[in-house]
Amino acid sequence: MRRNNLRIYQVPEGSEGKDTEGFVKRLLNDVLDLPSGMDITIERAHRSLTSKPSDSTAPPRSIIVRFLDAGVKDAIIRQAWSQGQIHFQERQIFFDQDYSPDLLKKRAKVYAVIKQLKQKGMQAKCIYPAQLGLKLNTGEKTFATLMDAATQLKQLEIEVRCGEKEIMEEELKEDEMQCCPYVIQEEK
Repeated sequence: MRRNNLRIYQVPEGSEGKDTEGFVKRLLNDVLDLPSGMDITIERAHRSLTSKPSDSTAPPRSIIVRFLDAGVKDAIIRQAWSQGQIHFQERQIFFDQDYSPDLLKKRAKVYAVIKQLKQKGMQAKCIYPAQLGLKLNTGEKTFATLMDAATQLKQLEIEVRCGEKEIMEEELKEDEMQCCPYVIQEEK
């Protein structure tokens, strides 16, 4: 359902007026170097459904855009990422996939670890869906979960916060791996 969706972050509240779809089309054409004649057909566009921030210093709600064609969304996001820093009304804005809330939580934990790694001068990245990519002296290594990376990160003196849910999921995964690979058939 989210495949055709794109999120735009840090656009000031109220910039879109009453026509969010029209605003997004104009914004995309103004801030991105898109190919001329690109058919940007938007099914719908709106602010995220959280309540409007009452504090003026709070970050603005993201804008969620659903395109008719996933290929157009992919082209737009690739262009935004390749351009690097994009500004609107003297503010840097960001374009990203529309991830589920559960996946966003997992990715936030990975980004917290990446921040610590970068402070130590190490290269790391978040790989979809929420995997940790780490460049070590021995080469690049990808960890499916932060639990998988816990031993390596502990050696690097990086703090990893794993909740009980992650620990239980990891234990269940290990138990499944240790189960018998064959099925006992009943005698007739």
